[in-house]
Amino acid sequence: MASYLKNASFLQNTTYNLPVLSIIGYSVLCIVPHFVAVSIAYGDDPSKLDNTNPHGAEGELALKKKLGPKKFAAYERAESCQRNHFENFPLFVAAIFAGLLAEERLKTPLLGGLSASAAAAQIGVTAFSVGWLALRVLYTANYITTTSKAFAAVRSLLYFAGNGWAFTILVKSAYALAA
Repeated sequence: MASYLKNASFLQNTTYNLPVLSIIGYSVLCIVPHFVAVSIAYGDDPSKLDNTNPHGAEGELALKKKLGPKKFAAYERAESCQRNHFENFPLFVAAIFAGLLAEERLKTPLLGGLSASAAAAQIGVTAFSVGWLALRVLYTANYITTTSKAFAAVRSLLYFAGNGWAFTILVKSAYALAA
């Protein structure tokens, strides 16, 4: 086994596709709000978390009583943030793969054979993947800490900026793939 790993060609490749790796980054970001929620609810002792019926009404009521209104609201925001991340995951992944496919298509010699950098510039999937993560990090921080309507509006703007960018990548990809 050790000789296989020593000679494995995948270990020699030090170049990775950033948009594909960003999917892993977003996966990690998706679970961060849950850890924040657990920290809010159970403080320094997450072993008190009873995960046998995590969405049960009884547990929510007990937690609401234990935490009080402000801390429970923070807990709810963190859990809602996590749900929102997972709800947006398919859109993000679809935009990444549609964009990568379109960029490859634009490099096809029969279609004019754009250079790799020109194809990437036309679709912009790498910038999107990094930008999406940046927007979602800001969104997460805003979602968890917001207690005012003004900052809730900022959160909505961050949400629509990310989703609008994803839709833009999908439309550009649809156009490139139709050629």
